[in-house]
Amino acid sequence: MAQKTNVRLRNLRTYLNRYMADLEQATKDRITAPRVRKYPSGKVITSPIDSSGNLKRSISVDTYEDSDSIGFTLDVPEYGVNLNEGEQELPSVSEIQQWLKVKKIRPQNAKGRFMKRKKVAYAIQKSIRSYGSPKAPFIDEALAISEITAVQGMFITNAAKEDLQEQIHDALVSIGYNMKETGSVASFELKTPR
Repeated sequence: MAQKTNVRLRNLRTYLNRYMADLEQATKDRITAPRVRKYPSGKVITSPIDSSGNLKRSISVDTYEDSDSIGFTLDVPEYGVNLNEGEQELPSVSEIQQWLKVKKIRPQNAKGRFMKRKKVAYAIQKSIRSYGSPKAPFIDEALAISEITAVQGMFITNAAKEDLQEQIHDALVSIGYNMKETGSVASFELKTPR
């Protein structure tokens, strides 16, 4: 039966933690940056895509780890992914009513009289059906900004190499080898019993 190894990835973990923190921040920055959105109706809106702040607050990075690997995910709620792709399922009237209630929106008609949320929800649903939701590729933009370049790839490779070198060193020392360093070269000799 194969024995499980415990690969220590301290340097690589540090580098990737920093990278993912930068990606999370870039994503949040793209959410709050003013952006032009053109609707099929001809209407053009220039504003951030997160007026309430909820989308920005819901973005996070999750790290998971087992004995031999580490992984990172950028968590974006489903509605954020839909907004990024411009593909939005038609919300139900009850979902729109709930959204109006949560946002504390009390719709009024042209005469200033309050309207029933259900009636407004139907109108909003009709508008979404007719005009859709334009693409706001904030995730795609953040990924493009955070793209790993050849230089960064070299840093990742070097971090993994350092982790491996440390583990090889520790393994050799633990089985009885002495290390001698000459400049940047390390050599190992087996201890001889006296």
